Amino acid sequence: MNQSWPTKEKDLLVAEKVIEEYAESVDSRALGLFEVVHRPDDRQMAFRLSNWVLALAKYFVSTYGAEQGDFVTRKVVSRCLINGETLH
Repeated sequence: MNQSWPTKEKDLLVAEKVIEEYAESVDSRALGLFEVVHRPDDRQMAFRLSNWVLALAKYFVSTYGAEQGDFVTRKVVSRCLINGETLH
């Protein structure tokens, strides 16, 4: 994933806005990458990507197309999660 990312600053600003709006809508200061979904009919719990991630993906794919949108979504989510640090 060493592609250039010329729209980085703009994309991060969009992400910040989407994340802030989502956090306000769910009244939360801490957002996770995944959300737990309880299915009472099946007596199961499952994980799904959080709606803020899905909103970002939808925006970036509609803006840049499938391939570049996926690339930008991954870069933005990675930046949000690790803020440029290496995971060990």
